[in-house]
Amino acid sequence: MVIGHAAPHGERRAEAVIPPVLGAIGLVAIVIGTFLPWLRSGTQDRNSYQAGGAVRRLLGTTGVIDHMLGLWPLIGIACAAAIALFLFGLRTFGTIVAGLSALAAGAASVGALATTATNLAEVTLIGPLVTLLGATLVALAVLLRALSAVVLPRRMEE
Repeated sequence: MVIGHAAPHGERRAEAVIPPVLGAIGLVAIVIGTFLPWLRSGTQDRNSYQAGGAVRRLLGTTGVIDHMLGLWPLIGIACAAAIALFLFGLRTFGTIVAGLSALAAGAASVGALATTATNLAEVTLIGPLVTLLGATLVALAVLLRALSAVVLPRRMEE
């Protein structure tokens, strides 16, 4: 780009399209990942929702952990809400909801992957990894959107 000239139309278009598309792919990957196996107990695979319920029952969780596990089933709704907000033109709110969803999904994935196997159960990799990949894509999309909000106006002034 030449200093003193506005960005070519195609360049602005890519900067406007890439973050939402990347974010939407990441949000869909988060939801898909939550339904994939997260925990194996004996011969039974459990998705993230079943695993969360089993952990709450077996360990008798309390406090913040219990509340977080209780709210986990809302992750899919939050991901859908982020996409809907963005599509309805509420891009800032959609980006915030997407970022918070990615933060929760990423934390849950890392927590699951950091858990060591016991003689009762072990973490399966596919569900947490797909969810973590989705969370990473959303985080990248949020970062790109934030950077374009800061960098693009400056480039337009040059």
